[in-house]
Amino acid sequence: DRDGMRLELEYSTALFDRGTMDRFLSHYQELLMAVLADPSLSLGAYGYVPVEEAAVLESFNATHVDYPGDMDLVSLFQEQVRRSPEAVAVSYKGDQLSYRELDHRSNRLARYLVSQGVCKGTLVGISMDRGLDLLTGLWGILKSGGAYVPIDPRYPLERIKYLLSDSGVELLLSSSQYASDLAVVDGVVQVAVDMIADELKALSKRKLPARCSSSDLAYVIYTSGSTGRPKGVMNQHDGVINRLLWALEAHELTRDDIILQKTTFSFDVSVWELFLPSLCGAKLVLAAPGGEKDSNYLKVLIEKEKITTMHFVPSMLELFLEVLNDGDCKTLRQVICSGEALQSHQVQNFKAKLPSTTLFNLYGPTEAAIDVTSWKVPSDFTETDKVRIGGPIANTTVLILNEFNALQGIGVPGELCIAGVQVARGYVNDSERTKEKFVSHPFLEGERMYRTGDMAVWRD
Repeated sequence: DRDGMRLELEYSTALFDRGTMDRFLSHYQELLMAVLADPSLSLGAYGYVPVEEAAVLESFNATHVDYPGDMDLVSLFQEQVRRSPEAVAVSYKGDQLSYRELDHRSNRLARYLVSQGVCKGTLVGISMDRGLDLLTGLWGILKSGGAYVPIDPRYPLERIKYLLSDSGVELLLSSSQYASDLAVVDGVVQVAVDMIADELKALSKRKLPARCSSSDLAYVIYTSGSTGRPKGVMNQHDGVINRLLWALEAHELTRDDIILQKTTFSFDVSVWELFLPSLCGAKLVLAAPGGEKDSNYLKVLIEKEKITTMHFVPSMLELFLEVLNDGDCKTLRQVICSGEALQSHQVQNFKAKLPSTTLFNLYGPTEAAIDVTSWKVPSDFTETDKVRIGGPIANTTVLILNEFNALQGIGVPGELCIAGVQVARGYVNDSERTKEKFVSHPFLEGERMYRTGDMAVWRD
């Protein structure tokens, strides 16, 4: 009528609260105003997030912090070597290396790799079990200027062939245990590190001149391929450093911490497990190959080594909690979950079995340097609460968009998109899929974002 339109909204109070419905009405009003202003667009292209709510979304993404974005992993590691040269850097089955010894061993291996032609940006494959040589190999590759491509030696032969061929790796570090099994791709030179031990000892242990920078590749890790062909994701030093330095602060890690490494190094969770201790002087303990699947073994190892920090995928955490009795694993200060959706009943069980241990739930795809959101489970969490993935970590932003790249408001589902320093360079040797998933930021000129394909929603 002449006085306008009256709208009444009826809703179930068992499903929605008043604040949610007020937001829906404001969204609808904004949508109507946008349509009136320009009726020519497709419906999904209209923005409908009120100015006040858009400001809230900006505050959710107010994550900027200063960090040494001009540094690389090697530089940060060598700073730690200077600070605590005699501290234990890594331990495996009773054997250990100090920071000085790990530095010297990896310097020698880096010199060997340089003599084999490895330079800035060279992709170097590495395929061996957890052990002292693995950590030496990773640091040696980075110090030579190369980027590592981890290949689990226990993978099926066809997958190993695919990873070597697709990445274009020409040099593969391995061990004598797997040397014959890995001789599978023509043109790939294989070096069993334990078989050239005498040759390495003859090389200088001194620090090499800087051979990498913050914008260089650190690693190429392949996705599982569960949604199609595995894709090799190229992540740079600066993105990895941002993730690690955020973790040092968020998890309050110091040289007194002892971190357990049990994730296969062909998954990106292993990146923070392997390198984070080396940035704060903590001790890294390597689990025996296959030990990550044995809850009783893990319990014994945690208590023997006095582990303070470790990671679980939620399904393995549930199995691990089943073997715990009251008072077990008292040194565990914090557990970090990611890789799967954490369930409320798993959180409740965790709180019952490890009441003094802090639990974090993290989310992140391989395409964005490990993790991009974090949620610290509150002490008053109850079985009726929902588990969240939290908010964006330092120097990352999370956008929830519809198919037209319009911003979704609080309470409205959409595709989770990631921007910021941790977004990967793209997929190795696959420009087509890189262009499809790594796209221009819809609101910031010159910036990129990664479309995860995952659905999410901002909570108020």
